[in-house]
Amino acid sequence: MEVIITDSKKAAEQTTANIIASKIKKKQDALLGLATGRTMEALYSILIEKYKNAELNFENISTVNLDEYVGLPGDHEQSYRFYMNSHLFSQVNIKNENTHLPNGIADDIPAECKRYEKIITDKGG
Repeated sequence: MEVIITDSKKAAEQTTANIIASKIKKKQDALLGLATGRTMEALYSILIEKYKNAELNFENISTVNLDEYVGLPGDHEQSYRFYMNSHLFSQVNIKNENTHLPNGIADDIPAECKRYEKIITDKGG
């Protein structure tokens, strides 16, 4: 693991965005592991700006997220799917079928976890 120390939060956000952008440029079908929360919003804004400036293409990128709330459908405003759609996915050219989060309303949560793990394994991550 590489640890990068920056002088500020803003520098850390820019450095992280540059690392992700470099990965996307080198591997246009990369799998990105993503998180939610206020900390991520500035990072996602930078990536969106790079997309708008034609620096990034998300067309063949796939994503997996860390988690989802059990009991919330993806269109619930408190779900992580809703968060990701709002803060990143709807603002870049990523295909919805390439964005993966656990199904919070699955009837069988252990089976859903296995299904989700298989997605990650099948995508190489």
